[in-house]
Amino acid sequence: MTKKLWSEEDDYKLWSLRLKPISQLALIFDKTYGAIQSRLKHLNDPNHKAYQRRVKNTTGYIMEADEKCFISALDLNRLERMISELPPPGGQGGS
Repeated sequence: MTKKLWSEEDDYKLWSLRLKPISQLALIFDKTYGAIQSRLKHLNDPNHKAYQRRVKNTTGYIMEADEKCFISALDLNRLERMISELPPPGGQGGS
């Protein structure tokens, strides 16, 4: 296992997968069980800079903690693509 720093993308991915078993996350991220557990704790602690980076929403990702409102970046991209493919209001031919 490597000792590399957590990137913003790693934090996003970890937060979006946080409901998976920690042992599985450890394999995905090539980190120890303790490292995953610690990072999840930091990502959920409003006083920690990892949490503050997670919620500032400068990456275009929606990363709120509320499970009911969570949209993954892939879902957001898909939704934006679907909206852009909608015909203009009033139909395509116009009147």
